Amino acid sequence: MIRRALIALGAAFVCAPVLTVSCGSKSGLYLGATDAGPDAAKDAPADVFTPDCVFDEDCMTGDPCERSVCQEGKCSVPVPLQCNDDDPCTEDSCLPETGQCDFRELALDQDGDGFKGPRPGFAAGAPGSCGDDCDDTSKKAYPGGTEVCDGVDNNCNGVIDEGCGLQTGILQFTIAWSEPRADVDLNVTGPDGELARFDEPTQSGLLKDRDCPGSEDACRGQNVENVFLAEGAPRRGRYRVVVRLEDAGDAVGPVRVRLSARIGQRHFSTVIELSTRSEQRELEFTL
Repeated sequence: MIRRALIALGAAFVCAPVLTVSCGSKSGLYLGATDAGPDAAKDAPADVFTPDCVFDEDCMTGDPCERSVCQEGKCSVPVPLQCNDDDPCTEDSCLPETGQCDFRELALDQDGDGFKGPRPGFAAGAPGSCGDDCDDTSKKAYPGGTEVCDGVDNNCNGVIDEGCGLQTGILQFTIAWSEPRADVDLNVTGPDGELARFDEPTQSGLLKDRDCPGSEDACRGQNVENVFLAEGAPRRGRYRVVVRLEDAGDAVGPVRVRLSARIGQRHFSTVIELSTRSEQRELEFTL
C-alpha cells in the first residue's frame, strides 16, 4: 500500500552505494544512513504520505529489501537495507526474494588446489585481486608449487618451466604434451608479421629454441616447444599463436596439448585437444 502511495506522489528512494575498504567479518542487516530515527515519520517531507499504523507489520512495503517501522502511530519513510560485510572480496546485495543479505565471493578456487584465482579484471596476486593462483584451471599451478617441465608456470612466479633448459622471459609461449611420438608444432607470429624461427630473432625479437619430439638429447625426453623474447623490449601489438598437430604418432584418442603464455605481467594457460593430422587451433594475444 505504501509503495502505491509513494509512486502516485512521485517519490523515489535510491539505495546509496556502499564503499568497502578492508576485509572483515560478516555483519547482519542494518538500516541505511537515511534512517532518521524515532522522528522519521514526523519529520517526513510534506509531500510524502505515511499511513497510520499500530504495529510494524502495518508498514510492510511489499519489498523485502525495504524497511518501514511504526513510530508514534505513523509509518516511517521506507529505507533500503544496506548489506555490507566490509570485505572488498565479496559482492554484497540484498536478495529481493527473502530480504536477506548475500555476500558473493568474487575470487574462486575453480581447480580445487586450495588457492583462489583473481577476481575478474585483475592479475593474480595484484592489489585488490583477492586471489594469487596464476592458473586456476590447473591443479598443477599454484603459488609455491614445484616447477616441472610441463609447459606450466607451476610455482606462479611468472616464468614458465625455468630450470628445464628452456629460455624464458617477459614474453613467452610454450606448449607441452605427453604422447612421446606425437609431433605438435608451435608457430608464433609477432606484430611485425614474421614467424618465429630457430636461426635468428625476428624483428620483434622472437626466437624459437626447441622442436620436439626430435631427438631425445634435444628434448630431454619431454615434448616441449618454446618461443620467447630473445632481444629488445616487447613490441606492442598482436601475437598470433597456432598449435598444429603434424603427426599423432601412436597416440590413442586426442593429443592433449597444454599451451601457456606470458605476455608482460599477464599469464594464460589452456588445454587444447587435437585429433587428426594437420588439425590446429589459433589464438591471438594483444600486448
